Amino acid sequence: MIARARRLLARPGAWLVAEGDGYALRIGGDRRTRPLLRLDEAGFRALVETPGLRARSGGGWLARDAAATAAGPPPGRPGVSPGERLFLDGDGRVRRSPPIRSA
Repeated sequence: MIARARRLLARPGAWLVAEGDGYALRIGGDRRTRPLLRLDEAGFRALVETPGLRARSGGGWLARDAAATAAGPPPGRPGVSPGERLFLDGDGRVRRSPPIRSA
């Protein structure tokens, strides 16, 4: 049920609201819409952990953006192009160069 809640919460316009003794997951901005799913406290806590929730301006909670929590690419090395160059020595042997540095 938690996996389904995560999938539904990832949809545009999905949000959670405390209702009765649990939490209702709705699609759309209106509180009058029928809830697609009802969660207990344990299910809500699992959603707080992953994907994370943020406050909604009209009350309730929205899923955090996945892009905000995703790790970025590793840092680059300015002035260095990845890869190596192969050179032929005067005697015909192949020699590898260190990484290319730009000027």
